[in-house]
Amino acid sequence: MRNKLLQFLIIIFNCFIILSCPNPFLIELLVPFFPEDCNACTVTNTATCTAEGIETKVCQKYRQHNTTREADALGHNLTTININAACTTDGSEIKNCIRDNCGHSEMITIPVLGHNLSTIIVNAVCTTDGSTTINCIRDNCVHSETETIPATGHYFNFESYNCTALCFDFEMVPINGGTFSMGQTGVATPIRQVTLTDFNMSKFLVTQELYQFVMDYNPSEFNANPTTGEVQEKRPVDTVNWYDVIEFCNKLSQLEGLIPVYTIEGRTPAAGYPIINAAVTPNWNNNGYRLPTEAQWEYACRAGTTTNWFSGDTTSELENYAWYNINSGSMTHQVGLKLPNSFGLYDMHGNVQEWCWDRHNTTYDTNDLNDPKGPASGDFFILRGGSWENSSPNFSSAARFYLQPSGRQNNIGFRLVRP
Repeated sequence: MRNKLLQFLIIIFNCFIILSCPNPFLIELLVPFFPEDCNACTVTNTATCTAEGIETKVCQKYRQHNTTREADALGHNLTTININAACTTDGSEIKNCIRDNCGHSEMITIPVLGHNLSTIIVNAVCTTDGSTTINCIRDNCVHSETETIPATGHYFNFESYNCTALCFDFEMVPINGGTFSMGQTGVATPIRQVTLTDFNMSKFLVTQELYQFVMDYNPSEFNANPTTGEVQEKRPVDTVNWYDVIEFCNKLSQLEGLIPVYTIEGRTPAAGYPIINAAVTPNWNNNGYRLPTEAQWEYACRAGTTTNWFSGDTTSELENYAWYNINSGSMTHQVGLKLPNSFGLYDMHGNVQEWCWDRHNTTYDTNDLNDPKGPASGDFFILRGGSWENSSPNFSSAARFYLQPSGRQNNIGFRLVRP
């Protein structure tokens, strides 16, 4: 009797332990000593995951009694499967995530970092006033949202990783070819009948901002203190030599995906500016930017006129079209502020003299009449157009200047042509 009573008390004691702290291992050991309906709880009915991994479980204590109790449990950490996200430039993002370590797969929205905006340019239209709308793909985000923003644009800066761009007053004007009388009695002789094919010429002189962008360098002496109301960066680049301008043409061509015209060999120095010597060979069949020939320049300047200046034979209207010693204040001025000629070209007279492709010869070759490109040899190159320091007789449509190709002066700039 005493042994049976002791066995009964042991069973009661074991059941008490099971009820207060369920333990599957203990249950397996003691299963012969308690009824089958006294199984411990391991069933999770509901669970709420948290980022800290804490979960509250509602458990069924007994298989048949259906009594329940709540207990804390660990090990259900939050995982972040990205469903939707809004990237911002500061790297912040709101994510909707699935807590996929929990079987119920609840959703949660949390802020996270690290998704910066990328700049894939989808579409951009550069206008003459420098405005454009750019569509950008936020390609660091899986969902690849797009954003449309206003920007000024023609050349795009992919290195800054933002949806901005730079636009310059750089526009090419189509010039229809034709035949004209090149030269002027007492100025440039002999007068000859030259025939040119169609070409395009830049509406404005190359500005300091464009030169800086392409060359990462601004050699201009007039690099500060513009006239009140004028924009410094839109003054013409000055103090450029012929060699540097040739290399500028090639670099701009490459930026725009064109085939450079010039092959440059024996460059001295091998890097850096100014270039003081080089052998330059053109390939006129390529489509890149280039300097105008002397004939192209005069044809474009005259714009169908035969007078001293494209504005007429007198100087009474010249101040409306040109910056020269009368009105310049001994400095360059923002391009495009004077009136254009009938071809729509600005500053063809005055502001800065303009480099041409041709070497200088004292007289024109009367046998070179179709798209002439000047002598094959010579130590000096042609400049046209006159500058801020010249008097009016010195910059007529036919007036010629010349300088060695390494020469640099603060009254010299250039403009471009393309086929």
